[in-house]
Amino acid sequence: MVSIAHLVKKQIDTNPYLQEALAQGIISHPGLAEYLQPSLEKDLGKPIKLPAIVMALRRLSEEIETQTIHKKFLISEEHVLKTNIVDLCYKQTPSLIKLLPHLYKIIDVEKGEVLNIIQGNHEITLITNQKHLEKIESLLKQEIRLSKNKVLVRISFKFSDKFLTTPGVIYNILRKLSWN
Repeated sequence: MVSIAHLVKKQIDTNPYLQEALAQGIISHPGLAEYLQPSLEKDLGKPIKLPAIVMALRRLSEEIETQTIHKKFLISEEHVLKTNIVDLCYKQTPSLIKLLPHLYKIIDVEKGEVLNIIQGNHEITLITNQKHLEKIESLLKQEIRLSKNKVLVRISFKFSDKFLTTPGVIYNILRKLSWN
């Protein structure tokens, strides 16, 4: 049989903002219970008393808070923020693929400059430092550009060894970034 706690957890798991608000303790449990009550009753197929939902939310918020505390130690203090990044997307063609090796003559990745080449099914995206924009556009002037986004930021994180075996680490980071 499905419990009220199970249904509450299911509802909260589908909404990262509610999850974060519970973990931070910035949301009223009774207010949230009133908000969730109609959909929980629909899922359960019978009326649910508010105190039962409030209790489930309190228990869940303690569980979420514990998980958040545990996961924050998986990220080391080393993270890199790079500004003035540009994202260029081109239609994938044989001629473009032949030009890609020439990008390494323009961009010195050993000096910490950024070059990410992402090849999709029909397009190729280049992510690099904005200072190389003119040279890249000149090199690729015959290619079909689909989009250009300038003045972007790139954030890189270094994870501990436990990262690969701990579920939800990336979700936790993205949740915190979306709030901040």
